[in-house]
Amino acid sequence: MRKLDTGKAPKQSRSKRSPLVTALLCLLACGMAFCAYQVGSILLERSRGRELNREMKQFITFRPAAPATEEDPEPAGPTLSVDFDALQQKNADICAWIAFPDTEINYPVVQGGDNAYYLSRTASGDKNSCGAIFVDAVNARDFSNAKTIVYGHRMNNGSMFAGLLKYRDAAYFAAHPYGLLATPEQTYVLEVFAAGEVADDLANYRTSFADAEDFLADIRMLRGGAVQQTELTIGAEDRVIMLSTCVKGDHSKRFVVLARLVPYGDYVFA
Repeated sequence: MRKLDTGKAPKQSRSKRSPLVTALLCLLACGMAFCAYQVGSILLERSRGRELNREMKQFITFRPAAPATEEDPEPAGPTLSVDFDALQQKNADICAWIAFPDTEINYPVVQGGDNAYYLSRTASGDKNSCGAIFVDAVNARDFSNAKTIVYGHRMNNGSMFAGLLKYRDAAYFAAHPYGLLATPEQTYVLEVFAAGEVADDLANYRTSFADAEDFLADIRMLRGGAVQQTELTIGAEDRVIMLSTCVKGDHSKRFVVLARLVPYGDYVFA
């Protein structure tokens, strides 16, 4: 029997996806995979950086300050002891250890042949974007210069020198007046006296001075831009440590904390 003509067109087979769309989808998938790989690599690298720093901490003992009590009316300051022989077997560039209460700042300090090497290597020398806490290459290794600059990254997870940014806050600044710095020769208190942003230029990052007045003028200039500071007077014989880290969103600026280097036994803990 003859089929009736319904007027409907016969079904067409599903059209194939155009080569351009296929290529774009492949590029998108590759891009997403690459981004996932990059994020995973960064997280893995940061985890490895923390692990390496934890390994270093087996050679130090850091005890926070103990408040005064009825039994012991004298407050006890924090203590920091370091086995530098063991640390320097891991890396001869290790020259100090720095620790600040209530932050993650509790790290070995290194000094390289330039200021680029430890931007992307840990204190053990392993390649890692977390970097290390390091002394300016032109400074004396024993912190004997009038002004020594110490650098560290501001990591988003709060590690390295990110804790320095807490010194923006007036209450925190007042409640945290010091850190500790141990060297193979002796331990120092870092008596914090100013904190603020500075331009990342040679004027603020000088490490040598014509004379004592030139040094004091440099300190006055740095204090002039401070957002927080104490009334501590810096003298010509004092040694100053400038701790420097990045400012989020502005590559032209750095956040610095200035501290006077005081031999541990000469500092009175309140």
